[in-house]
Amino acid sequence: MGFANPAALWLLALALVVLLAQRRRPTQRVAVAALHLWNAPSAHATTPLAWRFRKHWLLLLQAAVIVAVVLAIARPMWTSRGGYAAIVLDTSMSMGARTAGITRLDTARQRAAAWVETLPGSTRVRLITTSPAPRMIGEFVAADRGLRSALAGLNATDAGADLDAAVGYARAADPGPARVLVVADTAAPPGEQRAEWITVGQPADNVALTVLSAKPLSTAAQDVEVLAELRNHGRAAVTTNLTLSHEGATVSRQPVVVGPHGSARVVVLLHEITGVVTARIDANDAIAADNTRQTLISLAPVTRVAFSGGSYFVERALRSRAGVVLAAPTAAEPVDVLVCSGCSNVPRDGSFAGVLLIPPQPAAPTGPTGAAAAAPMTQSSEPHPVTRALELAGTAAAIIPSTPTPTDAVIMASAGGAPALLAYDSAGRRVVELRVDLERSSLPLTPAFPVLIANAIDWLAGRDRRPTEYSAGDPIVRLVPPAAQDLASRPDAGSRGAGDTAAPQTLVTGPRQEAIPTVTDGHLVTVTSSAEAGTYRLRAGALDDVFVVNPATNSESDVSAAAGTTAVARPASTTGSTRGGTNGGQTEPTPRRDGRVDLAATVLAVALALLAAEWWLRAPQRGARPAGAGGRT
Repeated sequence: MGFANPAALWLLALALVVLLAQRRRPTQRVAVAALHLWNAPSAHATTPLAWRFRKHWLLLLQAAVIVAVVLAIARPMWTSRGGYAAIVLDTSMSMGARTAGITRLDTARQRAAAWVETLPGSTRVRLITTSPAPRMIGEFVAADRGLRSALAGLNATDAGADLDAAVGYARAADPGPARVLVVADTAAPPGEQRAEWITVGQPADNVALTVLSAKPLSTAAQDVEVLAELRNHGRAAVTTNLTLSHEGATVSRQPVVVGPHGSARVVVLLHEITGVVTARIDANDAIAADNTRQTLISLAPVTRVAFSGGSYFVERALRSRAGVVLAAPTAAEPVDVLVCSGCSNVPRDGSFAGVLLIPPQPAAPTGPTGAAAAAPMTQSSEPHPVTRALELAGTAAAIIPSTPTPTDAVIMASAGGAPALLAYDSAGRRVVELRVDLERSSLPLTPAFPVLIANAIDWLAGRDRRPTEYSAGDPIVRLVPPAAQDLASRPDAGSRGAGDTAAPQTLVTGPRQEAIPTVTDGHLVTVTSSAEAGTYRLRAGALDDVFVVNPATNSESDVSAAAGTTAVARPASTTGSTRGGTNGGQTEPTPRRDGRVDLAATVLAVALALLAAEWWLRAPQRGARPAGAGGRT
């Protein structure tokens, strides 16, 4: 129970006026000629009981009428049980986009708080964030300040968000919520009926560091080539400074100009630097989180490659790759990768981990079923480690007829509608098959060819199983070598207490040196929280494993498109009012208090009933004072 206009309760003092006006008048001294008339019984003793009853109740009814009218003016509100509701709040990196000093997340907090005001005060509201995965912040009573405090404590992450999964998470709760609100900077999917949807955010210009990679140029000298890519998601050209730093010291600084809705690449040569290198741009744009990126520089790992077939182009590409050591196929020492040019099938003998297979080239074109003329190459949109940083636009290739394509093969590129580059597993080995006639194709003459061979060698050797860079929100699983966790393999290791100094410790720390929750399964350590960009370290025994997490720029940095007006898409079962103005006639929520009943009309009816009763008691024919009933003067 509450009041919509509680200030009116001060008017209850008027009820005292009635009672004070009816108090007994003071006794007066009057001179009379005789006292025998006053010796009769007192008026109070001879007055009928019914009249005395009416006299007192008239006062009470008059006061009750005033009280009822005042309560009606104060508008008493009766609140029924509110049930459950849920707020799904987008906390992805794009929600940190700032316009006129206000972030999208600030606006989302305000809209969510306003929506809560339409709920009954007793409603249990679940607050759920979306980035990098749906997470329950807590369950609050709508009328409590705890929900407002929880909303104020939310921050945008450096990761993306899965809104569909978050809505499903909210709906799957038990007991199920009667209403679900989604506040995000993306519009509701077509046909969305599971939730009400508020879209926030205005278009904004933003520049992002989208790529930062390092490639050792040799295994002997510590010469490293650092590639940085900037992308401008704005309508005007941007001039900024790119700064590279290592262990807090600036190692490179140069100006960069990026055209509107364009990109720019910068290559910097560094010498005798290993470890984490940080790149920053000093752009004053919408999102600050994507102005910084990190990469890890380490000496090129040595990869032993057995090469057969004598292809000139393949051999030159292999020799240009830092860390690759060529060996004869019959060498006694084990090799990591076998490169077989002119092989029709995957060799089954040998201890190598992967095979780069190039089918034998036909002697001459033989028509539609033979080596066809070169056709433009098209690259698959699905990402794969072999096609990382690979650009095949403008490249032509002649396809070599080969065996049927394996059913589990990933076709990474094609030419003339036929597979040109495939990846698959065969007998426990990774296989990359390049079905391109290198003598009749322009591919070996382009910069893309050595990149392709280098990526293929790294993937075939399993370098991707211990990456040094992740995108915020990606699952992170690190391999801990047995030598670093010798105590962890003991049967009694799990029974050791926290205070036992001999117990093995696997610790992952984040960018602020805070401990990050992990799950350990044998020699695999899964990092359960990677929403913040920065440098992470995994320590287990003698192991000190460093890796970096970078902002999810691919999905979150482009905020140039209109995110949508601040409107609500209501489910079909909910009503709303259509308003024009800045919202373009879209549907907005109709302010209401679900479960709250305004009792003003009822209380006013009670006041009228009391007034009628008072009139009935004062009517002369019913309330007249009987003869002989006197009173004191």
